[in-house]
Amino acid sequence: MKRRLLFGKRLFCYNEPKEAEVMSNNATIRQHYIPQFILRNFVDVEGKISVFDKSTGKRFKCTPYNSACENHFYDFSLNIENEEHSTTFEQAFSAVENLVAPIFARIVENNELKINTVEKQRVSEFLWLQFARTKCMRGHVREILHEIQAKTNMNDALNPYSRMDPDNLDENDIKIIHSGFILGSQSFANSFYNLRWGLVSTVKNRPFFLSDHPVFMMTRLKNIYHVGFEKLGTEFCFPIAPTLMLKMMEVNTVNYFKFELRNLNKTKYFGEEVEMIKFLQCLNDEKAFLCSDKECEFINKAQVVNSEKFLYSCKNDFFLAETFLKQCSEYKNPLRVTMRL
Repeated sequence: MKRRLLFGKRLFCYNEPKEAEVMSNNATIRQHYIPQFILRNFVDVEGKISVFDKSTGKRFKCTPYNSACENHFYDFSLNIENEEHSTTFEQAFSAVENLVAPIFARIVENNELKINTVEKQRVSEFLWLQFARTKCMRGHVREILHEIQAKTNMNDALNPYSRMDPDNLDENDIKIIHSGFILGSQSFANSFYNLRWGLVSTVKNRPFFLSDHPVFMMTRLKNIYHVGFEKLGTEFCFPIAPTLMLKMMEVNTVNYFKFELRNLNKTKYFGEEVEMIKFLQCLNDEKAFLCSDKECEFINKAQVVNSEKFLYSCKNDFFLAETFLKQCSEYKNPLRVTMRL
């Protein structure tokens, strides 16, 4: 039997029990919203990850198995013909992770972005899943529904959102809607595929942070206030190791920077402009570009802003995050309103 969940303008469809698997006795209890193959890249010599809770300022260490996870995070119950069915998407996510883990391992080992079109498509699908599957995104479900209701015709009897009260959804409802959003919006995987991809590297003594929302968006343009797909100036970032990050940009953003840089007096380039010139050159040769201390700091601050609650590092050094949060304390709040459609 095919069931349908509607989210936005897309329908999330699945056949029971193939895509949304009915839970069995050996179902996974501890479910990660960042896969362990990424987390393992950020361990120290003891095999532990240093964790910083930006809401409390506390630090502690965890194994990858105990990091970025929650019991039954992707499990929910569906009422089908007056019968309750326990359902999970954990296995579906694990299948995607198994396909892309060797690709990321090769990128990290060789320090270069040499992948074929099939591999790029698989990584693109993973990037969307990673972007959408986190606790941060689940926390925005009510916020997104409020935004949709504000922008759609609520008098339309066929509009499913006219019958929803975002403030009275229980945890299971939130999980269902979140799952529909993840698996019903695969066009976003194509959006990732169409970005221009490059690698940014740093040195071991100033590593990139990872966070509980690791695929994040940032901009360095002063007059841009919203980021996203097809938004000028948006840079998509994903640290895949302490010294290596995948960075992606829309073609129009790449062309914008190229145009702006051509119009500058080359004898008066500032540090930020030099960084962008070097990165644009790396888009063509697949090699990683080594960023400066200032650029690494800029990227890590953006990771602090985009994280929900936790930052991860191979070093127990979160001085940059602590200093930044003292200046911008609003980013300590995991419940702050950040999502706009």
